[in-house]
Amino acid sequence: MNQQNKKSDIVLNLKYAINIFFILLLCMYFLINGMSCKTGPDKKAKEEVVLAGELIPFIPENPISNIQCIRGSYPKIFNPESQAIWSQSPTSSFSHGVTIEITLDSSFQDMSIAYDSVSLRGFNVYMLLNENTEVQPTQIIVDKTLEEIPSGTLRRFKRKVTLVFPYNANEILVPKEGLQNVKIYLILNGFDTLFCFSWSPKQIPVEVPLSMKLQDGKESLKKRQKSLHKKVLNWTHTFD
Repeated sequence: MNQQNKKSDIVLNLKYAINIFFILLLCMYFLINGMSCKTGPDKKAKEEVVLAGELIPFIPENPISNIQCIRGSYPKIFNPESQAIWSQSPTSSFSHGVTIEITLDSSFQDMSIAYDSVSLRGFNVYMLLNENTEVQPTQIIVDKTLEEIPSGTLRRFKRKVTLVFPYNANEILVPKEGLQNVKIYLILNGFDTLFCFSWSPKQIPVEVPLSMKLQDGKESLKKRQKSLHKKVLNWTHTFD
């Protein structure tokens, strides 16, 4: 009888110790979870975050874009070295305009076309924001310096052209959701050929509404608590 009582006491003490361990384990879990919740917002505060449903000014992920031929009779008018830079300098703020600096490079076999093309002579130039919105430049500034280099029997022409566009907030604002599907194009249409430069917007983290985050957090916490509690109960039953 004494041995049975001793065994019974040992089992009870073991169960008591396991319950205490389980309670301590839960306390540690809540403590660690609370600390992670406190540090999360501080970390996010350092990032540029916008709320769902907002429109944001277009800022390119990479300001430099290389020329591409979309279609036309003379796809090789411009050399691949031709590129455009989307300027975000203080002198071209959102309220005053967008400045795009282009370096045009051409060694086309018809040298008269090459010469005219690097000055955008004979080209219709516009910014394409979407399928229905075109914005014409308010200024086209052609650099006086023309770089001319012999290239075999041809001549290679190189010149800088600066375009200034009005920055209309109603047209250049883009939705922060789905930014990966947004692009802005600079179109050069001339000599029966269509060229373009393109820019993708800078990706910005989207702030999930607080109510949704709390609800998701509560559901996740409940599931983890149930799972942990079930595992501990299953373990204690092995001593019954």
